[in-house]
Amino acid sequence: MKLSSKRKLGIVSIVTLLMISVIWGANVYRRSNDFVARAHELDQASTSNNVLDAESRLETKDSDVLEIEDKDIITTREYTETVTIEYKEEIIEEASIYANESYTKQNGSNGSKEVTYLETSTNGEVTDTEVISESITLNPVTKVYVKGTKVKPASVEKVNAPTENKTEGSYDEALAKAMHHAINIERRSQELAPISWSNQLYTAAKTRAQEISVRFEHVRPDGSSWDSVNPDIVYAENLATKAYSVESAMKALMKSETHKENILSPFPKGASAIYKLDDNHWYWVQLYGY
Repeated sequence: MKLSSKRKLGIVSIVTLLMISVIWGANVYRRSNDFVARAHELDQASTSNNVLDAESRLETKDSDVLEIEDKDIITTREYTETVTIEYKEEIIEEASIYANESYTKQNGSNGSKEVTYLETSTNGEVTDTEVISESITLNPVTKVYVKGTKVKPASVEKVNAPTENKTEGSYDEALAKAMHHAINIERRSQELAPISWSNQLYTAAKTRAQEISVRFEHVRPDGSSWDSVNPDIVYAENLATKAYSVESAMKALMKSETHKENILSPFPKGASAIYKLDDNHWYWVQLYGY
């Protein structure tokens, strides 16, 4: 303790320098160079010589303890991030195409948004994150699939069909190509794209043309389904007989709604075949598919 004296109406001011003890929770910290001052007013002071001077020292056992409350330190900050918005997928059912068909009508693409967060930390550790604002910068585009629901038809134009083939026959490829051309004329009249000629479908059509000269229906002579002739590419079939020109065969087929639907179908490929028996029976087949 250092004593300093001032003469003021016989009063001596004693300044006591006290060491600080800082209590933080369960810990106590002391620093020798940290002090607080405390003033005392004395009416009278004495030593062994009954004299106080500027250099005199008094012993004291007093000390001040500064207690600091153990409170959490809470801080906050805002920040913004760009977040991807994933696109959704939608399936649309379409009655004009067949059940085993589908296509992508619209491709999808992701969007994005700016998200602003408020982050709260306690004693330096993140304890909470809250979204305070969002702003879409790019809208996502939904991917759209079209799925067919139309049932594959088994249409037939049947007129006085024979039950078995008793004579030999032959194929007429020129008439078959003329029939294919007539089909595309009908399609263009409805503002539809033409179908492409398929040699694979033509091979299947020739087989079916010969078969219907034996059994004129959508069942093969062995009892199997008509499309088993090539199930990977054959999806629709039109049959006709007792017609002796492309015009008459097409006229009869277009009068039937089911046959007309096949002629105007969305299939990209097709082929026709005609099988002529020596007894002057003609058998027409139109196949549609891929």
